Amino acid sequence: MGKKNQVLLKLVILLAAVLVGLVGAVLILSRGNHGSSESTPEQTTTEATTQTTTEATTQATTQATTQATTVVTEPDHIEYTLSFVGDCTLGTDHSTYGNWGSFVHVVGKNYDYPFADVKPYFENDDFSMINLEVTFTDNPQPSDIRFRFRGPFAYSKILSSGGVEAATIANNHAYDFGGAGYRDTKASLESEGIAYVEEKKTAMYTTESGLKIGLFAAVYYVESDIMTDAIAKLRQDGAELVIVAFHWGEEGSYRPTDYQKYAGRLAIDAGADIVYGHHPHVLQPIEQYKDGVIYYSLGNFSFGGNTNPRDKDSVVVQQKVIRDADGSIRLGETVAIPFCLSSTYGTNDYKPTPYDVDNPGYQRAMSKLDGTFEGPDLVVDYTQQDKEQETTAPTTEETQPSVEDTTPTEEETQPSGEDTTPSEQETQPSVEETDPIEEETQPSVEQTTAATQPEENDPPAGGDGSEGTQE
Repeated sequence: MGKKNQVLLKLVILLAAVLVGLVGAVLILSRGNHGSSESTPEQTTTEATTQTTTEATTQATTQATTQATTVVTEPDHIEYTLSFVGDCTLGTDHSTYGNWGSFVHVVGKNYDYPFADVKPYFENDDFSMINLEVTFTDNPQPSDIRFRFRGPFAYSKILSSGGVEAATIANNHAYDFGGAGYRDTKASLESEGIAYVEEKKTAMYTTESGLKIGLFAAVYYVESDIMTDAIAKLRQDGAELVIVAFHWGEEGSYRPTDYQKYAGRLAIDAGADIVYGHHPHVLQPIEQYKDGVIYYSLGNFSFGGNTNPRDKDSVVVQQKVIRDADGSIRLGETVAIPFCLSSTYGTNDYKPTPYDVDNPGYQRAMSKLDGTFEGPDLVVDYTQQDKEQETTAPTTEETQPSVEDTTPTEEETQPSGEDTTPSEQETQPSVEETDPIEEETQPSVEQTTAATQPEENDPPAGGDGSEGTQE
C-alpha cells in the first residue's frame, strides 16, 4: 500500500472512531433524559407518593373552591319592603257629597285614579298599609258629628287596584255613619281582600313572601298594659314583625307631643318594631329608637277632606326588613320618598305624586321628617265652617245621591271663580300665613281615662269626631 493510501486509511479509521464516540454520547444523553425503562422499588414508591399527594391536593383545592363559591352565591339574608302612607280619606263630607270638585265627583268609578302615581311603589313591595279615614257605605244616614266622610261601598276597589294590602280603621272617623256604616266598611274591605285592624284589637297578616306581621291599633290613648299584652299576644301567635298603628297627636303640629313620644317608645320597649302614627294631617319626624322606628305622623295622602289643603307635603315611607341567615328578623333602612298630595298645582285633585328632587317641596318635606323644620304649626279654626254647616247640611231624612246620580248640571260643573280658583298665595302659603286656631289638644295620661270599645251599632261616646279636615 502506498504512503498516500496509508494516510487515507488512517483518516477513515479516525473518523469511524469519532462517529462511534458521538453515537455513544447521544445514547447516554438520551438515556439520561428519559430515564431507564426499569425502575427501582424506591423510585416506584416515590413516584406513587408524589402522584397521590398531587391528586389529593388537587381534589382538596377543587372542593374548597366549590364550597367557597356556594357561600358567595347563596344570599346571607332576605330583604322585605314595607310601605306606609298617611291619612286616606277616600270620600267626601256628607254636606258636600257629589259636589263639583269633591273626591266622589272627581274619582267617580275610576278606581285606578287616586293611587296611579304611587302604585309602582306599592306593587313592588311586600306590604303596603294606609290609615283609612272614611266610611265605605251606600247608607246616607250620618252620625251627629262635625265631619262625616263617606265613599261608596265599592271604593275598596281603589285599595285593591292600587296595591294596598292593609288598612287601620282605628280613628275618629270610623263611626261617621254609625254602626251600620262601620260594618259596611269592614265588609267592603273584606270583599276586596284588604286586611284591617280595629281599635284596641290585634290582627295577623302573612305576606306572599312569607313575612308574618302582627298589627295592633289605638286611638288617641291606650292603657300601657293593654298595649303590652297585645304585643305579647301577637308574638305568641307567631308574629315575626309587630306594627302598632297610633291615631294620636295635635292637628297641624309638626312636632310630636310628650305623650306621643312616651307611648311610641313604650310600644318599642314592649316588643313592637314599627310605630305608625297619623292624625295631625301634617308630617312629623321619624325617630329611630333602640331597635325600632317611630313614624310620629305621615300627614295626609289621598285626602278627600279638603279641596285645597294649605300643607300639601306628604310622603311614602318604605321600611326595609331583613331576615338573616339564622331566620331572625331586624329592621333595615328607612327610606322616605317625599310626595305632594295633589298632582295639580294650586288645588287638590286627590292624586298624590312624588316631588322631583329639585322641587322646594322635596326638601321641605324632608325637613319635617328629620325634625329640622323651623316653621310654626298649622292651625285650623272650625267656627265658620260650623256656622255654614248648620245652614247648608241636608237632614238625615234626605236621600243621599249615589255615584251614578251625582252628575252635575251644566251650571254646577263650572262654579264661579270665587269658589274654586285659589289665588297663588292660597295654593301653598308659607308657614307665616297660617291663621291661629283653637287646637284639639292631646290629653296627657293623667287627664285621660280609657274609653271602652263602642258597640258596632252605635257611634263612640264622647267628643264630636272633629278633625282638621280643612288642612
